[in-house]
Amino acid sequence: MPSRKPTAQFNYTFGSYYASGEYKELSGWRKVGDTESLADKEARLGYPERVKSNTEVEAVFTTEARRYPVRWYLERTDTTPIKTSAAVAYGGGTALEAPTVTDI
Repeated sequence: MPSRKPTAQFNYTFGSYYASGEYKELSGWRKVGDTESLADKEARLGYPERVKSNTEVEAVFTTEARRYPVRWYLERTDTTPIKTSAAVAYGGGTALEAPTVTDI
């Protein structure tokens, strides 16, 4: 199966999966230039598309924003945070962008 390395912002998953965790067959592939996967196209048409000549396909990855905890410290040299948020999506910010001691 194709893979794609995560970035600081996103995790990538090849294709799509059913709620059971089972891979949805053909969901990770689409014809070059198409916007839907082979599985989605088959579901829409009700039958698999026939290949009549050489066809280029490309891997399809779903993206999920990576999440990180945000920690606040009183001083740069402190080793214990005075507040830690729940995991926040990369680039998503948090309610306390620049907190003061009274905010936390």
